[in-house]
Amino acid sequence: MSDEELYGGLSKEQVDAYAEEARQRWDPKLVNETNARVKKWSRQKWAEVNKELDDILRQLAALMGTPVEDRKVQALVAHHHAYLNNFYEVKPNMYRGLGKLYVEDARFRAYFEKYRAGLAEYLNEAIDFYGDNTSNRK
Repeated sequence: MSDEELYGGLSKEQVDAYAEEARQRWDPKLVNETNARVKKWSRQKWAEVNKELDDILRQLAALMGTPVEDRKVQALVAHHHAYLNNFYEVKPNMYRGLGKLYVEDARFRAYFEKYRAGLAEYLNEAIDFYGDNTSNRK
């Protein structure tokens, strides 16, 4: 897929700026690996992956108010964690870091807030519980 298809709505300058920021904030090798993986996807695969995330977040938003330790919430968090592995191997400590990023970075927070106010915080809390209580901790 082309950058235009992957990042529809963003200018080339924005895409380049986000890519550079990602390389500075995280492992450049991981960023490059992720970009190479995604660029191999078909439009259908891209649509499926986007729908999967949308479904997960809609379900989580609907469960807000349910304790994060609830089995339904934790099943969705496990699904979200597995979903992220489409892009790169997300180790448990990295997953916790992503949860914090969802709250601390205004861009990520705004993305989650489109689903429901407070979703970024809820998902972060659920990720922390997941990290504390699953056997995949490393």
